[in-house]
Amino acid sequence: MFHFANESVHHCFIKIKVIIASEYIKKTNPEVLKRNVYGSETYTSNSDCVCIAIHSGLISFNNFNNKKHEGVEIVFKVIKPKKNYVGASKNGITSRTIKGYNGNALKPESHKMLQSLGSIASL
Repeated sequence: MFHFANESVHHCFIKIKVIIASEYIKKTNPEVLKRNVYGSETYTSNSDCVCIAIHSGLISFNNFNNKKHEGVEIVFKVIKPKKNYVGASKNGITSRTIKGYNGNALKPESHKMLQSLGSIASL
């Protein structure tokens, strides 16, 4: 979930890099179970980034079954928000519909599988 100090980021095109440890990329993740994801293609900024990554098809739960990767780096673009976001069933997750949302929008752009998360200092 993303919180911006200034919700007027609407017309800037900011990119956000998120690193997610593989232990969170599983079907039993509480945010996945709650379906904490709003929209499709473009998502609300209060959507969970694991849910967005799976729903958008950037990654799948199967990518992390063999412990080959310690995590994933995902780049989101903060884009002009919409007032309404329509949910859809994609990649095993049904996103939610929300109307009158007054926050930022996120569009997943790319991902990179990480064999190692590195040290805390490098984060």
